[in-house]
Amino acid sequence: MTESSEYRAIYPDFAALLSYPEPGHQKLAEALVLRLREGSDETAEALEHFAEFLASSTVEEAREHYTRAFDLSPLAVPYLSVYLFGAENPQRGQFMAGFSGAYAEVGYDSGGELPDHLATVLGYAAVAPEDTWDEVQQLCLPSPLKLMRNSLREGENPYHLVLASLELFVKHVTAGALIHA
Repeated sequence: MTESSEYRAIYPDFAALLSYPEPGHQKLAEALVLRLREGSDETAEALEHFAEFLASSTVEEAREHYTRAFDLSPLAVPYLSVYLFGAENPQRGQFMAGFSGAYAEVGYDSGGELPDHLATVLGYAAVAPEDTWDEVQQLCLPSPLKLMRNSLREGENPYHLVLASLELFVKHVTAGALIHA
């Protein structure tokens, strides 16, 4: 496995943590912390705090935080195009159509979500052509991640910790600053 594919294999784990909480999310978070620590303690630290939150919460409590973060009157909408173009911009449709086409080319199923949903996009990393994924992680992730994280942190929602870790991971990967993952 190449270094790039090793890094890209981590994104679907972030996608799972940024999806509706299920039993087992705590173990997934803890395992991801260990993988991240191999490349960057800084990247692992924020996620470690999220794993601690999951350990001290019931699945129902985690679901409440998730719903407040991303679902009903969300603190942070999980759709990248909203942050890149604005909620009412027609370019959002073109952006989503581009993702839909890219997903179809590799047989990736968005699971019924809009194609620009953060978790859906992160799941795509594992199957995306390398040059396509490089563009996605450099152009489509940094600004939305920062804005989402800030909104969730201001709302005192623990999901800001996942976004902080992911934001650092993207920053380190695109800068070539991770040793290995």
